[in-house]
Amino acid sequence: MASLLWNRIVIAFATIPNLRDWELTIIGLLIYGVVAMLIGIPSQFLEWNPSAKNWLRICFQSFFAPALIEEIGFRILPLPHPSENVSLAIWCLWGGVSLFLFVIYHPLNGLTFYKSGYATFRNPTFLILAALLGLVCTLIYGLTHSLWPPVLIHWISVVLWLCCLGGNDRLFAQVDMTQTD
Repeated sequence: MASLLWNRIVIAFATIPNLRDWELTIIGLLIYGVVAMLIGIPSQFLEWNPSAKNWLRICFQSFFAPALIEEIGFRILPLPHPSENVSLAIWCLWGGVSLFLFVIYHPLNGLTFYKSGYATFRNPTFLILAALLGLVCTLIYGLTHSLWPPVLIHWISVVLWLCCLGGNDRLFAQVDMTQTD
């Protein structure tokens, strides 16, 4: 099992996207962005607020965590690579499992390791946007078979949210975890 997972990582890292793959990536990112804005702005979860003073650090750190680490953990490891010759039904089943795990990971992370993010990570709008982001990244990985397109989508989405759409203030707000809605 360990060699299978390691093989998935190596192949996904080594697969260089072609022009069509990058076109699909841009389309996926744009679709996600439009849908996220249509959901996030009316709910006031996303608000134009370019307040992040440390944007360069955010850009650098966000590439590794969450983008690279979460894409390896929630896309590359659970999803069969095409070289494994699994049926579309099995691939979709694993896609659903990985998407479910990706969504529930966020509030669990807020409860355990990243307590300052607890209120944000359990916000229904955040969870819907996370599910949509996970879905787009899953589909793009399924189409490109490369780690890099979903990492790029995830990274750009997080950076824009943190640096321009109020995510930095929302995520790092001090929260009383005993408070209930």
